[in-house]
Amino acid sequence: MNRLHSLQTRWRALSPLHKGLIQLLFWGTLVVAYVIWQALRMPGAALYGHNHTDRPIFSYFVNDNWGGNAAAHGGGGMTCCWRIEGETLKVEWIKSMTRTQYEQGAREETLSLELPNPPRRRTDDT
Repeated sequence: MNRLHSLQTRWRALSPLHKGLIQLLFWGTLVVAYVIWQALRMPGAALYGHNHTDRPIFSYFVNDNWGGNAAAHGGGGMTCCWRIEGETLKVEWIKSMTRTQYEQGAREETLSLELPNPPRRRTDDT
């Protein structure tokens, strides 16, 4: 407890200029550390789905990040900006169906696949 009291006494004895400089140094250090941390992190990625099947994709997910839906035969949608990290990617998608496909017996299916996460650079965003 004596140490804390000693620090408080020293702080009170400082001039307002010195107190202000110490506070500026403290907050400046925090801001600089945050900026450096953000600069070193991998940026978020946009997820873009492009469907090459005969059934619509109701929804898809990459590492539990939602990627939207895609109509059958090429339709797609994009969501942004997800942090996609890790050694592997877990990709899940829900196959839907058209009315005709439903009448022919098709039902919703959930499929999943795990694959290695390809290396990315900071400039890669999709």
